[in-house]
Amino acid sequence: MTQTAVYAAGGVVWRLVEGKLKILLIHRTAYADVTLPKGKVDPGETLAETAAREIFEETGIRVALGIPVGVSRYRMPKGREKIVHYWAAEATDDAIRASSFVPNREVAAIEWVSPRKALTYLSYPVDVEILEQFLAS
Repeated sequence: MTQTAVYAAGGVVWRLVEGKLKILLIHRTAYADVTLPKGKVDPGETLAETAAREIFEETGIRVALGIPVGVSRYRMPKGREKIVHYWAAEATDDAIRASSFVPNREVAAIEWVSPRKALTYLSYPVDVEILEQFLAS
């Protein structure tokens, strides 16, 4: 019996603060983890549309997608494969000011950190690989 993969998309959300690169991480409530914003594709949606929508839903920030920075693949708890496509996603100062993020059932907090801290805070090796690919691009 074959199961179809679950497709998702997200981004490495970034900005410059006083000339220094900052990466946005999300702290998820249900999983008690730290990860990059992402989510499942809705019917009729492109991967890029999914990435922008999910970033907005999870962070309240409207981003401009840049270049693709990688694809992660992993097994979900029930054995289905999840394939997540990521883009570089710039958060402008105006977009951050316009954000209406409040902690909720899905996302407990968002946090801007240096790339070095992000690499140590992320809960999953696949997220670390995506961030490393972003940093190398």
